[in-house]
Amino acid sequence: MLLRSAGVAIGIVVPGLAARFLLPDPAGDLAGGVLYAVLVTLIVDFALRPVRPLVVAVIAFGCCALIEFTQLAGVASDLASVFPPAALVLGTGYSAVDLAAYAIGALTGAAVLPPLLGRNGRKGAITVSGPPLTFRIRLGVAIFFGAATAGLGGILFLRAAAAKDGYGAGCRMSGPAPRTLSPEAEVTGGFSWWPVGRSCLWTDTGQGTVLSLPESFVPTVVIYGLIILAVSGAAAAVFAAHRHRRAR
Repeated sequence: MLLRSAGVAIGIVVPGLAARFLLPDPAGDLAGGVLYAVLVTLIVDFALRPVRPLVVAVIAFGCCALIEFTQLAGVASDLASVFPPAALVLGTGYSAVDLAAYAIGALTGAAVLPPLLGRNGRKGAITVSGPPLTFRIRLGVAIFFGAATAGLGGILFLRAAAAKDGYGAGCRMSGPAPRTLSPEAEVTGGFSWWPVGRSCLWTDTGQGTVLSLPESFVPTVVIYGLIILAVSGAAAAVFAAHRHRRAR
């Protein structure tokens, strides 16, 4: 089953990359988005195998939408600037058209992949020392989407607040800034991922170049706590699906 899934994945990735790089837009962008969603659907189906195809499609579309919103929040572009190949997975620029492509791809994958993988149905819930494992899968998925959505919303809010009136103007109005600073000091601002918030790079003739980071760690604890919760929810769902398959 693993080899068959890997073969199907290769059969999706190759034409997907070809569509992205060889076809003109918007056809290449749309075709690439559809095949990207089919690949995500394959991954979700493999990880959560007892889940029904329609539910797999909904989860896969949700994952694609979350990835698209990381582009809106600036997470994708920041990662791509550090590791360029990440742009192939996360993209760089938000587009609402991609969401339509993801919906088409997720539904297509849910319809086409089960026959290709030799699975014609799903059995009912199985209980192993506790609540039904299918319930545990749903709970893990719900925790993942809830925490991921809250985390992305928090990042969007923090970036918008940091960039209000421009990073440089925000640095001058509300910092962060060194305790002693001459009026002639120049500043450029940006967004810091650790700690989370606005960062300000000050250039002063008396002090040289000084990087000032956010003083409060509360946003950092909240954002990274939500990320850990989202990862934990996804891991719990995959672990419950694994136990479900072993119990069948």
